[in-house]
Amino acid sequence: MSTLSGIAVGEAQIWSRPWRAGRDLDDDRAAFPTTTARRGIEWELRPTPYGVRLAFSS
Repeated sequence: MSTLSGIAVGEAQIWSRPWRAGRDLDDDRAAFPTTTARRGIEWELRPTPYGVRLAFSS
């Protein structure tokens, strides 16, 4: 019973929420046009003596 109710609630959330997220993202991008979400983030792997370092830049 617990599994079925969990699946039902999860499906209801999935089917009722996706449209608002897209509008919210568009609103945020319009309000904050110079954030890293707008510019994008670049990453690279750099070798180190002990392995690899993940480096980010924007």
